[in-house]
Amino acid sequence: MIAQPTGDKDITGVWKVIASSWNKDTKQYADCEMIKIITKTRWASLMYWPDTKKFAGTGGGTYKWKDGKYIETCEYFTWDSSAVGNRSEISMTLQNGNLIQELNLNTDKFKYRYYAVHEKIDELFEIDEEQKTPQGIWTLTEATYGDENLDKEAIRKKYGQVVKIITPNYFISTFYNKGHKTVEGVTYGTYKLTKDGKYKETVKCWSWDDKSMIGMQPIFDWTLTTEDSFHQKGFLNSDNYDNYIIDEQFKRLEPSVSNR
Repeated sequence: MIAQPTGDKDITGVWKVIASSWNKDTKQYADCEMIKIITKTRWASLMYWPDTKKFAGTGGGTYKWKDGKYIETCEYFTWDSSAVGNRSEISMTLQNGNLIQELNLNTDKFKYRYYAVHEKIDELFEIDEEQKTPQGIWTLTEATYGDENLDKEAIRKKYGQVVKIITPNYFISTFYNKGHKTVEGVTYGTYKLTKDGKYKETVKCWSWDDKSMIGMQPIFDWTLTTEDSFHQKGFLNSDNYDNYIIDEQFKRLEPSVSNR
């Protein structure tokens, strides 16, 4: 197991699982996407089927290095809510640029050895103030969804917490309540900054009941109102959403990460 990594041993980034096993009955899903995002202090995992637009599950939380060991704390886990609150010591090894993860799963539902090989598909970079990119790890503080206006307290009561991670090419937003051990929803995909200064997402996974959102490309006006505040505003149009307003104000949750 590697010690707390620095420089070329930095494990932050967006990783795609290219091989895995978790018990003798495991079926390897060649058509399934399994993603793990590791920031400076947080981790998020996602599993979905692109062809059928089916969401399979998500998990995430925080991590720390202690005595050279990587330890994850689970804040949400849709496959088995009994995992919420668990702390897991995980072997992390970098081999030929791939991240190999091994741990003993120990929840009410899962009790076996888990092994996965990850290929890096994106980095986490420090924000370039000249380019004004929205990269960062953000938590939702105010929002308007349709005709519903939510302040910080209303967000806490309805969702618990909303965390959005934006890397140079990917984003993931998760609505979860670690106290209730529930996940309201998650959306994941890629994004680009358009020539006219808009923020354009391409949705690859959408856990709510609207498969027509998969492949949608909502466009947002956005600003970095301060160094620690990100605002985006746009509209959704799909089978379930008709000119549905999305207006979100975020506060930075952790310092940006540089792998340069």
